[in-house]
Amino acid sequence: MPNWFYTDADGQKQGPINDQQLKTLVSQNTITPETQLETEAGHKGKAGQIPGLFAAAPSPFVQPAPAAPPASQLFCTNCGNSISEHAVACMSCGAAPVGHRKFCRHCGVALNPEQIICIKCGAGISTVGASRSFGGGGTAGTSGKTSWTKNKLAAGLLGILLGGCGAQKYYMGSWGWGLIFTVALFFTMGFSGIVTGIIGLIEGIMILMMSEEDFAAKYPPETESPFRW
Repeated sequence: MPNWFYTDADGQKQGPINDQQLKTLVSQNTITPETQLETEAGHKGKAGQIPGLFAAAPSPFVQPAPAAPPASQLFCTNCGNSISEHAVACMSCGAAPVGHRKFCRHCGVALNPEQIICIKCGAGISTVGASRSFGGGGTAGTSGKTSWTKNKLAAGLLGILLGGCGAQKYYMGSWGWGLIFTVALFFTMGFSGIVTGIIGLIEGIMILMMSEEDFAAKYPPETESPFRW
């Protein structure tokens, strides 16, 4: 077996040493994989190129497996707790997870009421539930698509005055319930209007008693459907 020479940390050539001494210097970390070695025959190279001298290390040519994409994480805009992207209600505060302006839906940072963009993650802040609602005025959501908010006063008055024919249901986008109220009124020759009128009266009063924030949380455009009550 050849005797070895090595270059120390100060750049000085040391040796000769035999194989056992070489292994001892490796165990003492005097010789590292980057240490320059030379044989008596004049062959040069790095210590790390000698098979079995150091613990096996991953080949630099083997590409690591790609990391799994992070799970989609969203946050409740009312309390800021983490929620599933498919959640219809926050299990921490019980509110609808969208429609509020307290926390960013995408990173959970606290917001002030005037923000239109999150300064932490850059996501747009939905203006659904903002006080500027003009009988169904359009407001820009986080995706840039226009969402149409409803006027709480208009919905409440329609329920009180025209609840018998389901006017408030049509206005709130629940045209399925509105159609049921109207058809029932027609086929019962107006008698069902007593029941539907009472329902509309109660619903209208409840809507008027809500705060603007509660109204926006209960009736966000994202959940609008023919039979949303």
